[in-house]
Amino acid sequence: MRRTITLSLLAALVVAPSVAAQTVVIGSSRAQACYQSSLSPITSHTAVTTCRAALNEDALPSRDRAATHSNMGILLARLGRDSEAMASYNSALRINPDLAEAYINRGGLWLNSDETLQRAIEDYETAIRLGGSDVHIAHLGRALARERAGDLEGAYSDLVTALEIEPGWDRAEQELARYSVVSSNGASS
Repeated sequence: MRRTITLSLLAALVVAPSVAAQTVVIGSSRAQACYQSSLSPITSHTAVTTCRAALNEDALPSRDRAATHSNMGILLARLGRDSEAMASYNSALRINPDLAEAYINRGGLWLNSDETLQRAIEDYETAIRLGGSDVHIAHLGRALARERAGDLEGAYSDLVTALEIEPGWDRAEQELARYSVVSSNGASS
């Protein structure tokens, strides 16, 4: 029996804002403050200034320097400064090409444009391959990108996987609730 996946409210499809993957920093108090700011839903220009000061004035180990770039990118993206956020994520990845969180966050920026959906998918796939504690976020991001690209079955699969990794995650459950699986004879499940 062939089954297809359809969105229950395709006309109401709105891609929700991407989620961020913060990177823990151990070390400088300014780098730590930058990390803490990236966790907060409220973003200020002062927080970005703190991140820049950590990067410019503190002797950070390369892991913390990469993490601080990634966390500053989150703040810049929230302020609508996407090109600066992209530069921050790229800097993080130049320093540490295995920083899965930076791929997740950069994928979120790529997701904002139909022209860069494939890049978003590639970044999410890299984050998934690298693993880590935020791999469920990478699956959600790839689901959103796949959905926008028209791959509903792939999107559905990623949402199911995100929930297998992080059971009860509200965000993934909300996205998955918009889908219904329909058999070739028209029966829903």
